[in-house]
Amino acid sequence: MSNRSVRQTAAWSRFGAVYGVGIFALYAAVILSRGQPPSLGDLGDLTYQGMILRTHMLGGADQMHWVKRYPVPNGAVTVGIGLLALVLPWTMAAKAWLCVQFSLSIAAVLSVMRARERLGRLDHGAVWCLVPTVMFFNLNFWYGFLNFELGLCWALFFVAMLLGEIRRQWLIGAGLLLGFFSHMVAFGFMVLLLLTFLVQTRRWRLGWQLVPSLIASIWYLIGRFALHGNADGEVGMVNEMRQFSPEFWAFKVNSYLKSFGWVNLGTRAGSATLHVLGSPAYLLLFVVNAILCGLLGWCMIRTSREAFRVGSRERFVWVTSAIYFVCGLLAPSFTLGISDPGSRLLEISLAVGLLLCTDSGLLRAAAVCSLPLAAVSLVLMLRAAYVVLPVEASGRGVPQVVVHFAHVPNHNHDEYYAALREGNMRLGVFPTGLLLNAPGVKLPPSREH
Repeated sequence: MSNRSVRQTAAWSRFGAVYGVGIFALYAAVILSRGQPPSLGDLGDLTYQGMILRTHMLGGADQMHWVKRYPVPNGAVTVGIGLLALVLPWTMAAKAWLCVQFSLSIAAVLSVMRARERLGRLDHGAVWCLVPTVMFFNLNFWYGFLNFELGLCWALFFVAMLLGEIRRQWLIGAGLLLGFFSHMVAFGFMVLLLLTFLVQTRRWRLGWQLVPSLIASIWYLIGRFALHGNADGEVGMVNEMRQFSPEFWAFKVNSYLKSFGWVNLGTRAGSATLHVLGSPAYLLLFVVNAILCGLLGWCMIRTSREAFRVGSRERFVWVTSAIYFVCGLLAPSFTLGISDPGSRLLEISLAVGLLLCTDSGLLRAAAVCSLPLAAVSLVLMLRAAYVVLPVEASGRGVPQVVVHFAHVPNHNHDEYYAALREGNMRLGVFPTGLLLNAPGVKLPPSREH
């Protein structure tokens, strides 16, 4: 490679890094500049649970909720917000936690990039242009699935650790525990990742690092099913979709197409995103998203095939991602108190796969496609995260299936913010996290299904 090409590559990488980190910084600036946390699906519930936990940590009276007496996945964000609330008002605690996760997200991506540098070529510029919107400021962010996004961070750190030189074996066990306490889907990915790593490298003694998290898992299962009668799963959701029916497979195609940064705020009645963009721009964005999904899918296929052809070190990561991808395709639309677990399985496999891709041409084309998605998501953050926008019931020339594609209910859990402002700590919370509602305490209407 000529000196000129080296300089151009370095400049492109710097631009990508500035762009990628800059997107995180813009979101942080918007969030910190507002008086209330943004309306991001479950964030209201998580903030409310964090304040309840704070009350318990300070020894205050609370007859409405119980803290589970066993280790729980999906509880790390509650603990984080609760700890921050010991020294900050609830509004700042929630906003500060979002900024903590943004910082962890950047650090996790950097860790994988550095590990990949030692193994082969990586187009840093294109990857950084894709990472913010494709991996983090996507539907999971707008749904407020912060525990899942935190678990994704630990999974990325874990990938980097196994791809690099393992100097402190205990960090593997610690990483697995962090994954366990954040989200079960991410934890399962990390366990499977370690198992495929052991099979590939024959370093069987590292398997002992599974013991602490397996003990926590068994303790959790006993607590959930034997002590509390699976209260976590009794959330009123009903799976009305027949497994492996045509509708089921259409649902899975939908899950893939909504995994890379498309944000469609609204309700079943229509789309606030359509209201903001208008019909032509909305349709164009829909097409751009489909092209992006095709480009990234093909890039992952090509890179994984090349990895096995040359026998590269990251083969175990591709095997794990492929297994999770298939499991995501076969998973039901609802199980064990989790809505659409298959989408989370798909998304973690796709996120990890993106950071392993090396085809610069496909990655740069995908990066171009991601730019308008990033711009729209940021505009929605400014316009819709703090104010309820009108919902466009239908757009001229826009099919209804497109109007409703991957819609995210917006401002649907704001009653938790209202309760916190009023000092009302008697609302029921979603029971899949660290807290359970006492007998007789009901979920608010927006949380009933």
